Amino acid sequence: MKDKRKKIFRIVLPVFHYLFQRLNPPLSSNGRPRMGKDYYKTLGVPKTATSEDLKKAYRKLALEFHPDKNKNPGAEEKFKEIAEAYEVLSDDNKRQVYDRFGEEGLKQGAGGRPGSAAGRYSYHGDPRATFAHVFGGASPFDSIFADFFGGLDPTSSTSQQTRIFIFEDGPGGGGFFTSGVGAMAQDPPVERELLVSLEELAQGVTKSMKITKNVLKTDGTTRKESKVLQVQVKPGWKAGTKVIFPREGDQRRNRVPADIVFIIKDKPHPKFKRDGADILYTAKVTLKNALLGNSIEVPTLSGEKVTLKFKEPIKPGTVRRLAGHGLPNPKDQTKKGDMVVTIEVLFPDQLSPADREAISKHLP
Repeated sequence: MKDKRKKIFRIVLPVFHYLFQRLNPPLSSNGRPRMGKDYYKTLGVPKTATSEDLKKAYRKLALEFHPDKNKNPGAEEKFKEIAEAYEVLSDDNKRQVYDRFGEEGLKQGAGGRPGSAAGRYSYHGDPRATFAHVFGGASPFDSIFADFFGGLDPTSSTSQQTRIFIFEDGPGGGGFFTSGVGAMAQDPPVERELLVSLEELAQGVTKSMKITKNVLKTDGTTRKESKVLQVQVKPGWKAGTKVIFPREGDQRRNRVPADIVFIIKDKPHPKFKRDGADILYTAKVTLKNALLGNSIEVPTLSGEKVTLKFKEPIKPGTVRRLAGHGLPNPKDQTKKGDMVVTIEVLFPDQLSPADREAISKHLP
């Protein structure tokens, strides 16, 4: 009987402790409930602020304190605090808990099940990801993100306003959104190659990629949904550049959807090869033209032809560069690579006796 009472006591005590915490939130020195961080004050909005008010306030402060723009000490910490405040107040469930119990209520799992770790709150988010989410992936001060996002065009967007992230060398590890302690795990990224021709890379192009994914319904079942993702390929992008559409994969319960990743790949060309920003072309000339030093017409990616003139006989393996006829530099569109032309002399498979006699007579 004594052991049975101890067992009941061990079960009931945590429940009473939880109820006590719910009904008696921590008090400050003045006897009022201790609210912890004041998220409304952080964003500079009243408690009656609408979701649009919150977003407007966040956008203003995030631009002011973004560590890539604001180099003052403490800017990065302030940037994180702003993101945390917005992350809580823009979530209806978290906001209700916060309004009633404050930050301490979030941390102690108010509103959750007794003993449930899932109900406890701790900010593990990436403030830069929050920034990208609110601004739709396009940088309002593009030059700041040129190295990180591959110089994303701030005018680019999709009809679905999908957040797009671009990595010229590809991000390491798993999905774009990392999971912290207590956060839901994310499905591994779904990667697909995207073939782009050299002509398209010379001008830039928008590729419409249709995907079909599972979308969760309110009853927990899924339905199929088709969506068109607009991949805006910037002029001069390197092979291997990754365009990431965060969380556009299949939706599953208790999982963060996978990122959809398109990896740029050069489409094989019948005439040209690529070497960085340079375009390589092999010009084939007959032995006669090589000896006479005639002009050569060289095709380019723009469709026009450039004339190379030779006054002297052309030796096999001769290399000429046509400046500015290569691919643009993706980070500086005013700069372009060259067209590198290598001469290949075509020798005849056989010579007639008359040809042999003429060559022997006229050539040293």
